[in-house]
Amino acid sequence: MELEREPETEEEYFALIEQLGSIRHSTQRGFLKGYIPASTLNDAEQMHTLQNRLALELEEKFGVLYVSKTPKPDAEGKYPPPPEGKRWYWPWYQEMREKWLRN
Repeated sequence: MELEREPETEEEYFALIEQLGSIRHSTQRGFLKGYIPASTLNDAEQMHTLQNRLALELEEKFGVLYVSKTPKPDAEGKYPPPPEGKRWYWPWYQEMREKWLRN
């Protein structure tokens, strides 16, 4: 699956990752309920691959560490400080989601 235009800003990356996830989730749920044919699952897998590529690019371009590198929060829900010049994915995601929902 190829994009017609590559995202440039953090906001564009966030929106695209979020939208791909929503479409992918709906596709998989529709398949499990019998509404969507199995042939569409390949599209969902391609969307997942694209989401991962975009998340890796976030690290390269904006210092947002890949999901699997983000530690779990402590009992109080706090994350340890990230390495200098970097940000953990999930706190970044929550911040971007709040901004996105406000607009």
